[in-house]
Amino acid sequence: MRSLMGLPSLLLVVVASADRIVLECHTSVNRADGNLTIELYPEWAPLGVERAIALAEDGFFSNLPFFRAIPHFLIQFGIQLDAAKQRHWQHQGNIKDDPSQGIPFTEGVVSFAGYSKDSRSTHLFITLGEQRGLGSRPWEVAIGKVVRGIDVVHGIYTGYGDQVQQGRLQRSDAVQYVADNFPKLDKFEACEVRRNTPSTAGGAALEAAVPQEGAPLGEEAGRQ
Repeated sequence: MRSLMGLPSLLLVVVASADRIVLECHTSVNRADGNLTIELYPEWAPLGVERAIALAEDGFFSNLPFFRAIPHFLIQFGIQLDAAKQRHWQHQGNIKDDPSQGIPFTEGVVSFAGYSKDSRSTHLFITLGEQRGLGSRPWEVAIGKVVRGIDVVHGIYTGYGDQVQQGRLQRSDAVQYVADNFPKLDKFEACEVRRNTPSTAGGAALEAAVPQEGAPLGEEAGRQ
């Protein structure tokens, strides 16, 4: 199986279900203003949202590359090139799986990646288009959805596919490795957490509550 996985700022707004959880993201993507908004829903995945909040508050999303970008499938991120910060979060351990709420993996859904039961840590992905083959594994649970700037997500450079070696991103020469071999790799540029923003969509952002059945895709989204 194949693995998943500054200037202005990326904002992650954390809220209870009646409020809004938002990642207001500024990226390196040269499309529109480079910004996108991801709304997070604790009622979908409380443990996953809690971990995403903790990562954002620690600055984990600052200068964070989209190291795996596959057209018509997904954009993955979650390996920090700051080795000390990456080690810190590795030492925090994994989180338990959230029970699935049956949220379908439609366009722009955000989920943690994983590789087995209770394996979620720092890797996340955003879907490009509807992905009926995702959601059957216990770690594939939607935590949010892009509600503004999906055009920016589709503007993320996908020419490298999954050529980036994840192990190399965790070495001391990771920054040079990316600069030498993947100069067009896009990234989140910064992240800031804000709270108690009124909800515009709420947990009803996805109309369908149960994913439609379909044959799994040829790609594996869930293994780090």
